Amino acid sequence: LRGQIRRKEQAQAWAKPDAALEEYDYYLRGDRWFFRFSREHTLKARQIYAEGLAKFPGSTLLRIMISWTHVNMIELGWSDDPGADADAAWEFGAAARAAQNKSPLESFLSRWQMAALHYFCHGDFDAAVAGARAAVKLVPFDPYTRGYLSYVLIGAGHIEEARLWLEESIP
Repeated sequence: LRGQIRRKEQAQAWAKPDAALEEYDYYLRGDRWFFRFSREHTLKARQIYAEGLAKFPGSTLLRIMISWTHVNMIELGWSDDPGADADAAWEFGAAARAAQNKSPLESFLSRWQMAALHYFCHGDFDAAVAGARAAVKLVPFDPYTRGYLSYVLIGAGHIEEARLWLEESIP
């Protein structure tokens, strides 16, 4: 989700005229704002993902990302209505999770997201841990995923495993 290749892809997506945008371009354009981690940027990302979903109504990827914007609003304390954000996050996330023939990226993001949804929206720590482990299994060498998802393990009481994930994420 980071690095030179990603920056190049984002620059290419932003260089395209709006009429030529594909589904993945909306994803990349939204991510430019999503990863700035502010309320305003999260809402800007949601707007871009929603524009893409309007153009590509079958998009699993854009549903995942819209759901993530709602999760961030809850997780980072920006939501004016956490219940409504939880409902929206779950609705978009469940629709994405149920989609058939997901790409490897969609499968990974969906598992990561469902871990967060089970954790933040339902307090189902067993399902959250299963989702976190499944996400990490899909990208076993990605330190960012391990480091980020370690909070799920901590919240569920898997402290030693979380410590290992954090240690593995440091290098």
